[in-house]
Amino acid sequence: MNQKLKSCAAKILSKNDTVKYAGIRVWNMIGRTDYIRKYARKYHVKQKLVVFESFGGRQYSCSPRALYEELCRNPLYKGYKKIWAFKDPEKHHYLEKDPDTKVVAYQSEAYYKAYAMAKIWVSNFRLGNELQPKKNQIYIQTWHGTPLKRLGFDIENFNGSRGAQRELEYQYSSDVKRYSYLLAPSQFYKEKITSAFGLEKIGKTDIFIEGGYPRNDFLLGLTDKKKAELKAQMDIPENKKVILYAPTWRETEHEPGCGYRYQLAVDFDKWRRALGENVLILYRSHYFISNYIDLSPYEGFVRNVSDYDDINDLYAVSDMLITDYSSVFFDYANLNRPIIFFMYDYEQYKNELRGFYIDEGELPGPIVKDEKHLLKVLREYQGQGYEQVYQAFNEKYNPYRTGNGAAVVWDHVLPK
Repeated sequence: MNQKLKSCAAKILSKNDTVKYAGIRVWNMIGRTDYIRKYARKYHVKQKLVVFESFGGRQYSCSPRALYEELCRNPLYKGYKKIWAFKDPEKHHYLEKDPDTKVVAYQSEAYYKAYAMAKIWVSNFRLGNELQPKKNQIYIQTWHGTPLKRLGFDIENFNGSRGAQRELEYQYSSDVKRYSYLLAPSQFYKEKITSAFGLEKIGKTDIFIEGGYPRNDFLLGLTDKKKAELKAQMDIPENKKVILYAPTWRETEHEPGCGYRYQLAVDFDKWRRALGENVLILYRSHYFISNYIDLSPYEGFVRNVSDYDDINDLYAVSDMLITDYSSVFFDYANLNRPIIFFMYDYEQYKNELRGFYIDEGELPGPIVKDEKHLLKVLREYQGQGYEQVYQAFNEKYNPYRTGNGAAVVWDHVLPK
């Protein structure tokens, strides 16, 4: 089915929840049956084979990347074969310089074969419903962030029908049932994910591996030399102040058949006049966003880094973060650099859309609700007044700051 027909079908199905969700479940059942028949029964599990993917094959990033690199680096794990799945595999064949690594196309024949044979699955995102692990396979779900906004079963102000909410809860439940392990970077995370994923209902409260997020090992070991190297690679002048702007998506901006759309809530012409030419804005949209935002009029002042694989590099080269409700600030806080929360639709998001897990007073930076105030804060704020809040935030939400999160995971999972 071509993309145009898929889009039309999605729009038609979206008009009737009963038909839509019945169709989704039937499709999932067919997919699972097909996977089991074609792959799971046909291929035997290989004890030293691990398959990785990040954000549904979109990136080489996050905790799956950190776990992969630890597997490559540590001589304890010599002999393990690794397979990476990407939607654009041609961009990532450089990984095959490691003789024990293979790159495959996402949802290809080789992809399903890899999942059927791999002893260990590693993902930070919900896998396709068709993939069902065998009893002798291990699925490590790293997830992709500590939540500020409510998830899954915890969403109180669901923006949709009751049928849509039931379907969301079904998707979470069916996914979680497959997990062997789930990483927990804090006690707070463990408590909230237990509730959001409904772990008590299915008897899976004991699947957590507690320790730092593997992806944060990089940030905790960051040096000035590495930062300078990354800036040179990204052609960022040393004399420019670098501001990373990373807003999240909104449920209300979804278009059936297309995905989530995003309209800039800022005027970069005003930013340029207010901040001057010695500032570089790195704009990073959420991976859900389907529309491309043309930033060419702001060349030299704003750079679109939405397609840059690993956000860790963007954290490393930036001097400040601006976000809204994205979980990115939990990771960025490890760097102890200024964070600004531009929450122009705060009341709507809190009361009508998702709601929050933590009190706004715990956020490690000022909350700004209009662009004029934002520009004033951008000119003046260097973290002053938030030192104690920042420290308390990291003690609660980033307690495992040892830089060996990946090693902790493999030490827990792999045989000695």
